[in-house]
Amino acid sequence: MSEEFNFQLRSGEQPPILPNTRPMMTERRQSVPVHSMSRSESLAPASRPHSIMSTGSAGSRDRHTLVAKYLQRRCSAAKWLQPIEEENGTINESSWVGVAMRLPDGSYYTEPPNVDNNFYTVMQYLGCKVAFTMSSDITAALMDQIGPFQTEVQVHPRGIRLPIVQNLSELAYGGTGVSKKSYLCVLREERLVLIWNESVESIMTHGADVEGILVGLIWGSHIGTMTATSPYASMTPPIGQTPGQTPGRTPSAISEDPEFNEKMNIVQAAIEREENKDTIFNPDIEAAAPPERPFLLLHAGVIGFAMTLVVFVEMLCASRLITEYQWDGGVLRFALVAVIPFFASFSLFFMIVIAGSLFQLFGPLTYVRKNSQFYSAKPPKRGRYPDLELPHITIQMPVYKEGLKGVIIPTVTSILAAIRYYEAQGGSASIYVNEDGMQAVDPELCEARKTFYELNNIGYCSRPKHTHSKKKWYQGKKVQDNPEGFQRKGQFKKASNMNYCLSFSIRVEDELLRLIAAKSAAEDRPEGGITPDEEDVLYKQALATCLEQDEGRTMAGGNVRIGDIILIIDSDTRVPEDCLLLGALEMHESPQVAILQHASGVMQVAHNPFENGSKYFL
Repeated sequence: MSEEFNFQLRSGEQPPILPNTRPMMTERRQSVPVHSMSRSESLAPASRPHSIMSTGSAGSRDRHTLVAKYLQRRCSAAKWLQPIEEENGTINESSWVGVAMRLPDGSYYTEPPNVDNNFYTVMQYLGCKVAFTMSSDITAALMDQIGPFQTEVQVHPRGIRLPIVQNLSELAYGGTGVSKKSYLCVLREERLVLIWNESVESIMTHGADVEGILVGLIWGSHIGTMTATSPYASMTPPIGQTPGQTPGRTPSAISEDPEFNEKMNIVQAAIEREENKDTIFNPDIEAAAPPERPFLLLHAGVIGFAMTLVVFVEMLCASRLITEYQWDGGVLRFALVAVIPFFASFSLFFMIVIAGSLFQLFGPLTYVRKNSQFYSAKPPKRGRYPDLELPHITIQMPVYKEGLKGVIIPTVTSILAAIRYYEAQGGSASIYVNEDGMQAVDPELCEARKTFYELNNIGYCSRPKHTHSKKKWYQGKKVQDNPEGFQRKGQFKKASNMNYCLSFSIRVEDELLRLIAAKSAAEDRPEGGITPDEEDVLYKQALATCLEQDEGRTMAGGNVRIGDIILIIDSDTRVPEDCLLLGALEMHESPQVAILQHASGVMQVAHNPFENGSKYFL
């Protein structure tokens, strides 16, 4: 990501809020049925949006209302708030079209004031900073192309999925499974597109990008330029590098001749397949099942050749002894045969290096560009599994006393970019920080770390600090000054830290399952009938119970639950944006695989002279 953070805590300052991408607990069970009637009664706003603005300072209220009116004028000037044209041709002056902005007190201001109640409830459900409903001739044309039972539209080849819901009321009460980080939703009955963002400054550029996406869907190929402030910008290369784009072909150069456009589409499709043949799935020439992964014997051949060299060299030594015995008949020299196994062990490493170098110089190299049983050179193709429900991935990151600004924030920024990419494909992910330094640093730094994790919806768990023991000169073993202290045992503290946090997560999960079973039995309903909101409440109870059982030894917060797949990274790691998606697809293609290890080629992180020199020679 291009965003940089200048993080330096002073007295009274709060850590920065990174772009929020972690799905809440309510998003993890999208298949749970939701009773919209009971939820509508509890979620319905007590009053109109404008009447809730009584709290907060008048200056802050005026500032937000001024910006909301300004955005409403800008959207109107861009023809994004036009009256909705029904299928029968009548014009509907709908109360769904407008702009909404969150106020400092958590309520929402809408412009114009007479928006529908469901629009306000949707804003409360999404919890975003700003949103507007797009209604234009482009959205009207898009609605004519959407099928009556279609639930999503995939933008090819970018892989972005545009969710489609039946109406605004269905979205308002969370029964659609739409991720809060989709930033876009198509409403079928209202015939408009709902767009939201976490940044007021970038909502207009985000709207322009969405408009380009919709035009591309109607036209058949992408038209427009991505902007750096769009939520999708980190997932798509610049327009000059977009796969399948014909050089020199701009939107203004599109011909009105249908025959010419049809031929150009064929050319663009061919170029796209040629440039992205390793990532785009072609059902016409490729099988639905992934290709077989052969078991390669090349490495076994290298080791076998190295062993042959070892035996040959050692036999030369033995033949030398036999030759000398024939000269003088002395048998004492045969005692040197006892050291041959030791020499063979030492020479094996050098022979493997020699054999490997010879194979690299004169042997085949195509195996490093093909998938085999224990090696993946080509990533899985997303198009092969269009209906695959991507699993929830937990990014587990152990942390000790690394700096918040120099280490943790850049790593989290890299992870959030990967989470955004994964969520755009329909998956969900969360970050679980195993904080081994939170209780070992100063209270101010501890509070800063905790605030940073809470503001960015990051789950964390911290075990007690290590209680040092002193060894008396007259005693053969250590004695502990504090009998009630905590000993971080083990030679590898990072592994014991992760085991402690995983054990705590399992305890929370067991307590949550117990609470769900008890609630279902008390209300005489199946366990699968628990709504996401109820599950979220029970999870907080389970977390509080486990923390109380530890009697203050453990500090934890956020989502500490473990998903179907765990990605383990260090605190100073930069991950590729597509690593979560490719890892999930790799696990789906090879269910027998338990562990995947990414071969990192990053040589420069701190850009110091040592790293620069290593990169130059390597």
